[in-house]
Amino acid sequence: MDLTPTNTQVPRNDEYRLTYRIGAVEDFGDLVVAMYRKAQEVWGSAYAPYSGFHVAAVVLTRDGSMLAGTNQENASYPVGICAERVVLSALSCREGGGDVAAMLVLAGRKGEDPRRGEGVSDQPVAPCGMCRQALIEQIKRQKCDFPVFLAGMKGSCWHFEAASALLPFAFFEF
Repeated sequence: MDLTPTNTQVPRNDEYRLTYRIGAVEDFGDLVVAMYRKAQEVWGSAYAPYSGFHVAAVVLTRDGSMLAGTNQENASYPVGICAERVVLSALSCREGGGDVAAMLVLAGRKGEDPRRGEGVSDQPVAPCGMCRQALIEQIKRQKCDFPVFLAGMKGSCWHFEAASALLPFAFFEF
């Protein structure tokens, strides 16, 4: 058996770097603080009886309005829907739709109170793969990328200038 490679091209290395800013919610301005407060208000309405993991997502639209959504679990796990996709779907169904100017995601365990900064999960949580693809679809729909802020329960925040950075090898061409 001949093990000589038939491909004469030399493999090359490529690199993808993800750059984001880390700070407190307040470090990113009044609009981000307002989005964070809105997320705190709706966070408790998440339906997460199986995982106890509550997520709220808030979009700031280009017209300046805010829309929020929370995760909704189901005993049949694949049927549940994440907060990011809830709010993007609600935006799409809204009369006139709308373009996302920014998104903020707040996540934590049941029993923590985001309004008082209580709890241990101050580490922001990144969207799942399906939500990352949903963000890409929103970018495609509105023909414009937008920033994403991932927040922890005590106000720590990661800022990504472009939602598309969260899924560098997305399932569609830009």
